Amino acid sequence: MSRKLAEKRDRREAQRRRQEEQRRTVRRRNLITTGIAVVVLAGAVALIIAERTRESAPVGVAASEASCEPIQTYEPQKATHIEEGAGHPPYTSTPPTSGPHYVDPAQPGFYPAPLQPEQLVHNLEHGQIVMWYRPDAPEETIAAIEALIDRQPPAQGASLLAAPYDGVPDSDSFVLTAWGASQSCDRVSQEVVDEFRARYQGLGPERIPGIPPFRPET
Repeated sequence: MSRKLAEKRDRREAQRRRQEEQRRTVRRRNLITTGIAVVVLAGAVALIIAERTRESAPVGVAASEASCEPIQTYEPQKATHIEEGAGHPPYTSTPPTSGPHYVDPAQPGFYPAPLQPEQLVHNLEHGQIVMWYRPDAPEETIAAIEALIDRQPPAQGASLLAAPYDGVPDSDSFVLTAWGASQSCDRVSQEVVDEFRARYQGLGPERIPGIPPFRPET
């Protein structure tokens, strides 16, 4: 073989080795990139699953840990409309569960500032459930109440309200109320709230569309 042919052969072999090394480098880079992408994707999926699991988990503690009193029932007072600021006979329960009330009810939702009891009594008349919480209740309790409000199942209707109320007993953090009934608790338990709603929601004396009886999601 001539010297010139040998040099061409050597150049081709050197070029082949360089190309092979370049391909190996690209493959290694692709494998590293793919591995990183898989790890990142797996982490993102795990976070999504954890978040969905957290969001679907019941709010608060088990019913046995909520320190709730038995449900109290009251003879309903007359449901008369009064003007804002007008006087009326005293309510027979604290918080009120029936009686005179303002013409306009409050919108369902969570309220960080107090509302007039006379306004919320109108919500009770419609069959909605009102949670009256102590303004100085533990932050985790107030956050759990707000989470319950935010997670109301749309199919059940927006029928749950919460607002601070100075009349909640010191031994409790909040009081659930319906028309003619109440239940006080120290800690939030979605199980307790759901059972109360299933028993009383939609059963006020002035029933309106959009407030159906409550059926907990399964």
